[in-house]
Amino acid sequence: PLIIFSSAVLLRLMDRYPIIIVIGAALLGYVAAEMMVTDGFVHAWYHAGDAEPTYEVPALDVVDDDGWTAAHPWSTDLVAALQEMAENNVDYAHLKFVHRRQQVPDDASTFSTDGPFSTVVEQLPGGPTFTRWTYGPGIAVLEVPDLLVLYATTTPIDRGTCRLQWHFYFPTAMAGGAEAIIDGVVGPQGLEADIPIWRDKAYWERPLLVKGDGDIAGFRRWYAQFYEGA
Repeated sequence: PLIIFSSAVLLRLMDRYPIIIVIGAALLGYVAAEMMVTDGFVHAWYHAGDAEPTYEVPALDVVDDDGWTAAHPWSTDLVAALQEMAENNVDYAHLKFVHRRQQVPDDASTFSTDGPFSTVVEQLPGGPTFTRWTYGPGIAVLEVPDLLVLYATTTPIDRGTCRLQWHFYFPTAMAGGAEAIIDGVVGPQGLEADIPIWRDKAYWERPLLVKGDGDIAGFRRWYAQFYEGA
C-alpha cells in the first residue's frame, strides 16, 4: 500500500510540476555516467582519491555467440583479501600442494603486465592453454579454448570479506556437462581448497619468498598501483 500511495503521489506531482521529470532524467544520467554495464554486470567505479576511471572493462564475444551457452551464474561470499586471492594466479607452487596438480608449473606459465592489465598464460597438463586476463584489481576473464570462458568479478564488501560473482560460458555442445565443470572449478579440488588458507592467513610485512613461489614479487609490484598514494 505504501508503494502504491507513493507512486500515485509522485505521478500527481509530475503532472503538476513537469520539471521533476527533467531533474529525474538528469540524475539517472549522472548515475549512469559513473557505471558501466557489461554482460550482465553493472560496474561502478570507486576511487579513494576521487580519480576518474582510467581503463575499460571487457565485453565478451561469447555472450552474443549462438555457439555458446547463456551465462551460468555462480556467487559466494568468503573471508579473504582481494589481493591475496589474485596472487593465486602466479603462486604456481600451491597448484601442486593445494589443488593436487602432478607438478609445479613454474616453467609452463608466464606473467605479463600492461598498465592496469595483467595476463597469465599457463600450459595445462595434456596440452590445452589456460589464459587469465585481469582488468584492475577485481575483474578477470579466464579462458580454456573450446571448454569454457569465465567472467569473474571479486568485490570487497567489508575489511575481511569478498563477494565473488562469476558467469561461466560453455560451448553449446558441452552444455550437458556445465554443472560438473563448474563444480570442478569451485569444488573441493578448486576454490574450496583455497578458502581455509585465505581465512587463516596472518600478515607478514616482509614474507620470505623463494623461486618456486612464482612471480609473486612481480605481481605485488604491479598490484601496488591500485592503492591510493602508491
